[in-house]
Amino acid sequence: MFLTKLKNNVCSFYLLTAEITDTLTLLIYVLPATVGLIYGKNGTQTNLVWCKLINWASDTTNLISTLMLCLASIDRYLCSSRRIQLRKWSSMKVAKISVVIVTFCSFLLAIPDILYWNIDTNIQQCIDNEIYLQYASYFLIPVMFSFVPLIILSVFGYKTYRNLQHIHPIHQGDDVAIVSNHQQTHRRHRLDSQLSRMLIPQILLFLFQTITFFSVNLYITVTYELSKSDLRMAMENLSQSIIFVFYETYTAASFYIYYAHSKAFRINVKKLLMKHHRRDDNTTAVTRNTGAPVRYHSGTGITMPAGH
Repeated sequence: MFLTKLKNNVCSFYLLTAEITDTLTLLIYVLPATVGLIYGKNGTQTNLVWCKLINWASDTTNLISTLMLCLASIDRYLCSSRRIQLRKWSSMKVAKISVVIVTFCSFLLAIPDILYWNIDTNIQQCIDNEIYLQYASYFLIPVMFSFVPLIILSVFGYKTYRNLQHIHPIHQGDDVAIVSNHQQTHRRHRLDSQLSRMLIPQILLFLFQTITFFSVNLYITVTYELSKSDLRMAMENLSQSIIFVFYETYTAASFYIYYAHSKAFRINVKKLLMKHHRRDDNTTAVTRNTGAPVRYHSGTGITMPAGH
């Protein structure tokens, strides 16, 4: 998306930041968690630094990604406002400052991960203690991951919808200056419309996943001290695993949303794939002709034997 004409748009800057943090989440947390499920170990059972770092980084990147989506929703409201004072807040300067503030706050909010995650030598597991459990159960998950984004996305999404309802098309016979101004801003409105088509499905998916995740977490918190049978515990653990997988799919779902709703994004993805495909074809052709391994020089596009 950053390669398209949207690269200088404030909303796309927020979405790009969210995409970067989502990718980091996949690499830092989801991938090791998957390895742990398959092989039984992912390094957190023996390395204390890795145990603390992986949980701190996961909460940090998830917080940044969530708040970037909120900032993108607020920016859509500012752009669609009829008040010039509000539209002025939609600027790259404000966006960069907002990203820095959100990143810093996310670092701070994830500090308890560093303090309270440790390795239990008896069971060889990276686990949190009671203090972190209370922090996550009563503040981090219900407030920062659920309540705050739900309120922001719902309120500003509705306000944006109301603003768009008050934008009237220009008809034939209107003042020439108005028509000229309309033509000048047509391209910007088209790009804003494209961003809205990309953002709205992402917000709806996030809201659905967040409500589901919050409901399960609320149930677990309320019933934490109840006596439960082995069957009930097994059912709850299975439900938590399914919800966890469903919740973490959000980090990769945005790619498919953008691909489905943005023609410019699809064109750029196809160009990128074709470029790599042609490079692989050229490399294979030279290998067959020379019988020697080759190197592809990306700067010149020339393939040469590996010894050169």
